[in-house]
Amino acid sequence: MNTSIADTERRIIIIGKVGAGKSTIGNAILSKESFKTKLSFAPVTNKWEYDICKIKDREYFVVDTPGVNGLKNHSTDAFKQLNRILLAMNPGFHGIVLTINGSQTIDETDLTMYNDLIDMLGEHVCDYLIIVFAGVEPDSINGLLKSSHEINELCTKSNNRVLSCGVSTVQQIRFKDEFVLRLETIVKKNIANPFYYHKLYDEATKILSSDEERKNAIDGKSEHFEAFLNQKLIVKPSSDTKCVIG
Repeated sequence: MNTSIADTERRIIIIGKVGAGKSTIGNAILSKESFKTKLSFAPVTNKWEYDICKIKDREYFVVDTPGVNGLKNHSTDAFKQLNRILLAMNPGFHGIVLTINGSQTIDETDLTMYNDLIDMLGEHVCDYLIIVFAGVEPDSINGLLKSSHEINELCTKSNNRVLSCGVSTVQQIRFKDEFVLRLETIVKKNIANPFYYHKLYDEATKILSSDEERKNAIDGKSEHFEAFLNQKLIVKPSSDTKCVIG
């Protein structure tokens, strides 16, 4: 993987279920309304988006992704789109932000989705993971963690890099400052391997040998890469659509 990117840039991707508050978190990091947000049970972000901002002389490249548990075929499409970005974008990401809606009860469907994400991304994703509870204040975090053993365990694996992002401007400014500090701890810890490394990256790189091929792959326009994804992403037909890496 190309690790020659200058220290003046930070690359972040935001993931989570539909309605988790991913776009809100992205906007808070960027300090501007780059990504569309609204209260909805259907996906607001249907295609990956990105924007760039400057924080303390560093350029922050922030990617917002569709929710991974959309209705009907959205789940499969969202998982594929997430893999396109993680496999075809070079270099990768310094930090992966898992967003959880702190105002909603975490149920079995949520836990299945989070487990699927870890299965897909690999256990080593925890070395790059920041977990953000959206829509709540910091004093709510302990109660949320106590309500879910599985999420608490995931936070522990991620070295307790857990933040909250409230709805007020003051809360979001505070979140941004804390987020930047947490991201820097990840960068320092992962100095030997600065970017998250997808377990299928080496195989994908054999297919994507040029910048143009990578761009087409990210946009879903590479037949060769789509065939590769269809082979590696196994969709298990059930009431709850699930994608895993084969």
